Amino acid sequence: MKPYVSKEGGLPRRVAVLPFVNKTSNPDASSIIQKMFYNFFSSLSYQDREPFQVDSILKESGLYKKIASGEDVSPKEIGNVLDVDAVIYGEVASFGKIFAVVYTDYHAGLKAKMVDCKTGNLIWENYNTAHQRDVSIPTNPIGLAATVAEKLILLTMKQRDDIKVTAFLCMKMIETIPNPSEIAESGPKIQVLVHNGADKLLKPGESLKVVMVGEPGQIASWDILPLIKDMSMDEKEPGTYIGDYTVKPDDKLFSGVLVGYLKSKQGDRSRWVDILGPVYMGKPTPLPQQISADLVLSSEKSPYLMDETLLVMPQAKLVIEAGTVLWCKGLGIVVKGGIEAKGTREKPIRFMNINAEPWKGIIIDQSKGDNMFSHCEIHNAQNGIRARDSVIHMDHCLLENNTLGMFLEEGTATINKSVIRASQEIGIHALKTEITIKDSTVSENELGGILLDSAKGYISNNNIYNNGQWELKSEGSKMSCNITNNWWGNTDITKIRTVGPVEIEPILQESIKTF
Repeated sequence: MKPYVSKEGGLPRRVAVLPFVNKTSNPDASSIIQKMFYNFFSSLSYQDREPFQVDSILKESGLYKKIASGEDVSPKEIGNVLDVDAVIYGEVASFGKIFAVVYTDYHAGLKAKMVDCKTGNLIWENYNTAHQRDVSIPTNPIGLAATVAEKLILLTMKQRDDIKVTAFLCMKMIETIPNPSEIAESGPKIQVLVHNGADKLLKPGESLKVVMVGEPGQIASWDILPLIKDMSMDEKEPGTYIGDYTVKPDDKLFSGVLVGYLKSKQGDRSRWVDILGPVYMGKPTPLPQQISADLVLSSEKSPYLMDETLLVMPQAKLVIEAGTVLWCKGLGIVVKGGIEAKGTREKPIRFMNINAEPWKGIIIDQSKGDNMFSHCEIHNAQNGIRARDSVIHMDHCLLENNTLGMFLEEGTATINKSVIRASQEIGIHALKTEITIKDSTVSENELGGILLDSAKGYISNNNIYNNGQWELKSEGSKMSCNITNNWWGNTDITKIRTVGPVEIEPILQESIKTF
């Protein structure tokens, strides 16, 4: 690619990395890769804007959703709103596990381009991929840095894969971008930043520990936005900087953003935006072991903590309001009465795990009413939702990284506009159940996607693809199932992995947008 030259005779000065379009089943993919791309892009000699500032301005102007969904928005309009000379568009093609016939790979793919806001001219464009096998041995700088950090911060396998694969991908992309070295000095290079607070509840008296690896002999600091700014870090070993913060009694933080900074003695500064996940802090509100009368959980008293199994008695109903966070300590919620959990797009309800081992999940047992889940997120449970002889309605929900996404037995379930992904076993197991699945995504579940076990299914207009051994399996059923007009990740009918007597034609020719 030839170097770009504008009419004024040079590269742009001020550049913004826009929200990336997400073409994967992982709702966090675009945010994670956008941040990692920005982290390496910020080492170049452009004047950049931090991602959360860009996102905030675009949301205020009404452009964020359009850009994030891939709509054609004029770079001139974006440039005026953000006050920049050029913008970088990105489209995340893949992120996470790829299941093939004979192997499994951890993969990331990104297509990106830089466009001049005044002229609309293309400055730079690239498409690249990264595979786990390429970075499994820590011989590159990011691998070595992550290895150093892992000695001080215990990371999960997924967190290590996220860091290494996305960093390797973005490093390859950034190497091809023309660097305007004549504009300004670039800041000291940061190789990685990790911490122990991702997707945990840090209570008063507990510590948030941060490790940043970069050029030695610099001045390091970090923020926990929007709570605390400009905390210093100590250089314990050459190039390894350590930060520590003890949570105070009055601290309360939902989805905090962690940012690290490295500044030279001349004043040039680089920054690294955390990709591991949001930070939660605060004193939790305890929940009783048994609910005998209707109970409402509000976001104002959130987060809630379940030390024991929470039992909703047959005569009671548990109502959970938008924005509420529940932390579960190994056990689960057993509903014999009813549950109504209605979040919103802006304020989802989150069921989180406070321990290393999975919590039990939400178990609905012979409930007599309609059990409603809307805009809910259920993570790291043995069963995201397990229901017997009950009625379940679910829409705009995310069930992710559970052992079993959903197990439904002898009842009725309606699932709309939801994502069930990355289960260690099956995404949805329906046993003697009448189930309707529409406008949803079932993907990256390690054993299989959907199991219809003597069940009656109405399954249409969904993405069912990239699951472990099979996408859909039907067994023991004498009832007819309607499983047409779905996207299976392939337009070649012979390559779609189904098991049992199922009729899937016609099929969709491309994926649908879930939410």
